[in-house]
Amino acid sequence: MTPRQRRGIRRLVNSRSSRLAVANLALCISMHASGVDGTTIDELISRADEAETSFREAREADRREQSSVAAQRLRDAERVRDERTGELDAARIETLSGFSGQVPEAIEKQRAGGSSWTEIALEIGVHPSVIGIELIDPRPPVFDSRVPP
Repeated sequence: MTPRQRRGIRRLVNSRSSRLAVANLALCISMHASGVDGTTIDELISRADEAETSFREAREADRREQSSVAAQRLRDAERVRDERTGELDAARIETLSGFSGQVPEAIEKQRAGGSSWTEIALEIGVHPSVIGIELIDPRPPVFDSRVPP
């Protein structure tokens, strides 16, 4: 392969449209990636979000009411939130392991060491959208004045 061909391939791989195509493909795959019990990662994310919302509502009710019933609801909501988050984490670890070929224990160790899911995914060469994490490009879009909108 000539240096010119290598540069062309590098440009293709690094182009914005190629990155978007890869991200869209990874997102489609992640929607079907299953968690521990066959539940998709998207469903696990929804469950974890619902549990977090319930926990926040219970915490606010506990602050307002200061009753034993509110305190029990808060403890129950916290338990459910922790379970749902654990299920989501397990599914993310399993999915990253499957895509990267790394053992789950190595991914767990990185997470326990304080790395974010995005950092872990990028470090092992997997797009974060595979595990349900959306990356937002902080750079403004570049428009080519030669091409009409």
